[in-house]
Amino acid sequence: MTTSAELNNAPLTITDSDRSRPSPAFVARMRSLFPVEQETDFLKQVVEGPLQISQQRWFAGGASKIQMGFTLASHAPGRGQCVDRMVIRMEPTELINSTSRRREHQLLKAISVGQQD
Repeated sequence: MTTSAELNNAPLTITDSDRSRPSPAFVARMRSLFPVEQETDFLKQVVEGPLQISQQRWFAGGASKIQMGFTLASHAPGRGQCVDRMVIRMEPTELINSTSRRREHQLLKAISVGQQD
């Protein structure tokens, strides 16, 4: 496991250990090097306890987005134990039209609630 001091002074090197069980220091360094939207922490707000990610897969797309699908098994407040298929996207910062992932999540949630009625 990489220590905090090693991360701050070393060139960017990612080990298998960092990939499978990233330390808080490793995550902090990645966030400082590659700024992310605050919405990326949404799982901490909607999931209680441990979670499991499986069936990771790349989606085809253009150069403007990198998209990946995965299945999330977790305990969600108000829903209990559940399994959800999800998508995560990364967009270059220079896009002309950019959408907040939080707003997109709110819209998709509103649409899915409307379809259940």
